[in-house]
Amino acid sequence: MVSVIGASVSTYARVETFIWIIFLHLVWLQWRRKALTIARRQDTRSLELRASMSLARLWQSQDKKTEAYALLSVIYGWFTEGFGTLDLIEAKALLDGLARTLGKLAGLLGIFHKPAGIHDRNCTIWMKD
Repeated sequence: MVSVIGASVSTYARVETFIWIIFLHLVWLQWRRKALTIARRQDTRSLELRASMSLARLWQSQDKKTEAYALLSVIYGWFTEGFGTLDLIEAKALLDGLARTLGKLAGLLGIFHKPAGIHDRNCTIWMKD
């Protein structure tokens, strides 16, 4: 093995690979946010829903479930029809999963009371005590 400043080439290559993965992940996140911004500017609700779902899934995987739920529930609440479409079905499923997770966490921590307050098309906005 060839040594590069005390590290083997394979170790150096692995570090470089991880650096590129992190870089690509950050670019990917930036483009998700950019897509959401563009959809908002163009007042395209269906595209904004798709961009929000993408960002909400990312936040869900990063344990930012409250932020994911807050973002997606507001946008889902704008819709008054089309609940049989694939995008709205997927959005509802994602919201339900986030609500279940947040409900379990809230129950364990005792920081929220029963779902109350704002109900919007079968989505509950959790209210703090």
